[in-house]
Amino acid sequence: MAEDLLTSEPYLQHTPRITLSLPIYFSAYCSDRDPDDPYWKYHPLSSEDYCGYYTTCFIAHCSSLAYTADVIFLDVDREREIGIGRDWKLPKLKEGEVYLSEVLAKSAGVSVGEYIYFPITLSDYFGFEIWKNLTSVRIITDTMIYVSCKIAGIYNDPAGKHSLEITSVVMVDYDTFINHLVKNLDNSTYSPELVSEISSINLRDFATQVVVNFPSPPSMLI
Repeated sequence: MAEDLLTSEPYLQHTPRITLSLPIYFSAYCSDRDPDDPYWKYHPLSSEDYCGYYTTCFIAHCSSLAYTADVIFLDVDREREIGIGRDWKLPKLKEGEVYLSEVLAKSAGVSVGEYIYFPITLSDYFGFEIWKNLTSVRIITDTMIYVSCKIAGIYNDPAGKHSLEITSVVMVDYDTFINHLVKNLDNSTYSPELVSEISSINLRDFATQVVVNFPSPPSMLI
């Protein structure tokens, strides 16, 4: 029964995911920029810097070259517990880290330790329009946020995490993403009150997928 699946042991065999198709930029194309400093992504850097008028400041200060990838937000430990991707060997991602598929890494010519950037808007990608109407402050959901993440590992076998037909993939930790997102906000756009409100988001309320792995019937257990 669906109710048993969601609320009762031993049927708690589900975990949330969000999968987005996003452009991915790489720090190799703007190695002089600090990935942990959000200022340059959103602001001119001199009186002769006119970014924001003809293109975004991120594009002007980094690169317009992007690779399209499926960005999967997932809980590696939880998926291991319920048997999704049993042969997956890489550990749980830390905040601000990502795993890249080997195909994507080779195409971009990047390696472990480098950084990626991907742009998101809260309204377009996480369905926050409904949530916005319930908050105590006015939330800006249509401003582009450029999120930087460190490449913690590169894999060539998805080990059941996703289809072999999906070759360009970025994996992000589900539960630490909002905390990391906040660190990439433009402080001139988002007030401390707004940041606090966004920090309180429980991303599990906005899952676009629920991955289920039914337990084996007792007759199949040895």
